[in-house]
Amino acid sequence: MRRSPLCLVLLVGLWGCSAPPPADTPEKMIDAAKSVVEKFCQNVPNDPQALLENVDGLKDTLSSLSDDDPTRLTPVNAAVSELEQVLKKTPGNTKAIQEKVEALAAAARGLSAS
Repeated sequence: MRRSPLCLVLLVGLWGCSAPPPADTPEKMIDAAKSVVEKFCQNVPNDPQALLENVDGLKDTLSSLSDDDPTRLTPVNAAVSELEQVLKKTPGNTKAIQEKVEALAAAARGLSAS
């Protein structure tokens, strides 16, 4: 997949500079994941290809947050995977994409450290 220089700059800006610090407790990991997903859901581009690239960045960020215990973010990771599948299979289906973004936001809100 070829990425334009502008997309790369945006991805670096969105994920590289605003990436949360490493989470040293489950509570901090959950808070950081919620924050990252909230920012992601608030800045959804209209272009499905750009959104798919942002999903890649989101997956990387969530993975780095959950290095110690990836199971804590299972609902969010599942929602990200569902969004990714919709983007790959039906990139023009804006209603389905919006539903998956909303499901992702709901999954993040439902996270708890316990």
